Amino acid sequence: MPTYNQQAEPGQFLQTTNIFDVQSLFEMDVNSKQFKEFIAKLSDSINNIVQAVNLKDTGIYDQREFVCGQIYYPNPLLNSSTAQKPTWRQVFRREVTSPAALPDTNIVSVAHGITITDTFTFTRTYGIATNTALHTWIPLPYASTTGNIVELWGDDLNINIRTNYDASAYNVVYTILEYIKN
Repeated sequence: MPTYNQQAEPGQFLQTTNIFDVQSLFEMDVNSKQFKEFIAKLSDSINNIVQAVNLKDTGIYDQREFVCGQIYYPNPLLNSSTAQKPTWRQVFRREVTSPAALPDTNIVSVAHGITITDTFTFTRTYGIATNTALHTWIPLPYASTTGNIVELWGDDLNINIRTNYDASAYNVVYTILEYIKN
């Protein structure tokens, strides 16, 4: 089990030691109290595994909207006196592949295909651009010490990427959008 600052929320971790004596299973009477206790411990262990798996960020980057496993705290505008009750909010993820390379000192806009409403809040927008000829890549957004900048932002219809230099050699561009809907 990892160590962490005791003030921090530790997240979801499972016990890694063997908690069942396998040999004793062969000696148990299926009608005994001991066997029923074993089944209860086994059920608790399975439930802990299910909860841990459900709370982990899923490493799937789909071009369709996908619930990725991240959750945000309840909306602070909601409380026991509002019509909608405060609940943990699921994070949705969508990957958008640009059909074009990064631009040469210009802006390229790519439709993201998300119908955005007033309840949406974006939690992360990031990406990667690859130059397949030179086997190099840069993160999006990007700023170099030489002053080369690639901006990344979104609006109701598009993901927008602006460069202040000729970045057109980066010919494969992936952008990941993550957001909550309330």
